Amino acid sequence: MYQLLAKSPSGEMYFTRDIYNVVRRHNILSGGFPLEVGEGHVDWAVTEHGYQRCNESFDSLVDAETFVRDSVAKTTLNAADLPVTPRIAQSALRLMAKWLDSPADRSRIVPTATRLLQSDAVSGDHELRHELLTFIERANHL
Repeated sequence: MYQLLAKSPSGEMYFTRDIYNVVRRHNILSGGFPLEVGEGHVDWAVTEHGYQRCNESFDSLVDAETFVRDSVAKTTLNAADLPVTPRIAQSALRLMAKWLDSPADRSRIVPTATRLLQSDAVSGDHELRHELLTFIERANHL
């Protein structure tokens, strides 16, 4: 029997207590054996690092780890939400130059350039803005 004492908000670390009252810190990312720690480590993790206290019991450590993994919020990364920098736009220009040669890829130029131009940092760079607008024009006229 294992008691889950606390878990990190991101779920990579958690603390358990076994039937012998031994407290251990588990690190999902590094694997290996759990590290035996004192009860004070749990209190410190909760107060200093925002670990969440838990009061769940499990028959095995596998069940405890599964609970920790499943309780962490899953997020997805949408490429459209990433910040666009002039450096990224410069890289995209090289890619769009290759796309001009392929009718299948050419249709990707306008939405890509439009997305890049939505960034203030990119649209504020007059040379970069001009190059992107030129790609849009070329893609529309081929």
